[in-house]
Amino acid sequence: MPKAVLVALGHGTLGNDLNSACGDIDMTFEQGYEPDLAAFQAVPGAGRLNDAQGDAVLAIDLGEHRRRLSVGVGAETRLHVLDTLTHLPLGQSVPEHALADHDRRRVQSASDGLVELTVRGPVRRLQPAVEVLSVQVAAGSWWTKLRQAAAFARLAPSAILVSRPPSAEQMLQADYFGIGLAGTGPLAGEEFLQAVVPKPSSTAVAWLFRERAYKEWLKYGAAQARSEAVRNRASPADAEQDRTP
Repeated sequence: MPKAVLVALGHGTLGNDLNSACGDIDMTFEQGYEPDLAAFQAVPGAGRLNDAQGDAVLAIDLGEHRRRLSVGVGAETRLHVLDTLTHLPLGQSVPEHALADHDRRRVQSASDGLVELTVRGPVRRLQPAVEVLSVQVAAGSWWTKLRQAAAFARLAPSAILVSRPPSAEQMLQADYFGIGLAGTGPLAGEEFLQAVVPKPSSTAVAWLFRERAYKEWLKYGAAQARSEAVRNRASPADAEQDRTP
């Protein structure tokens, strides 16, 4: 498992020493693309799949994030659009006659930030803006956490947080799905079972999983900015003192 995932899952809290740990991450990206992975962040609730939800550690592709900002594109969470985009290679034109009718219609109506229409055919510009490095599920009963973590385990290393040592039966159940077990509360720092790293997936569902995480990252950043602005307004004297040499 990547070292950063172990840091995130094994300590029962998100984000411990992530910047120093992420140098050991080995991830696979599309051929011909060099991501600008300069930001790693733990985001509460960023793991979302159907009705499953968990906290996630994300690797942010700052290059793609900046590109989206420049063209006014946010998180793309329409599954049918992502399904069409998975049929287009990144940065390469595809003759329109090679596309299915429904894909051709979707491409022609897509915004420039997603697809560029050229004389040679459509060129996909959109790519995932985040990679989900790990997901933690902490809320609910054992069976609720097991069901949710099992859904995530197909797409990212996933762990259940436990406040008491797991039973032998719980260990077997988690191991069956490749789910890790990590301590929280008084057991913080304990790792009872290591999560399995799933095989990379290029399906539309896997892309949707990343886009939902990206959406939560954008919301999380905006909320932090608002909180910072409120703190600055609430303590103008402190802010003035900070500006004084």
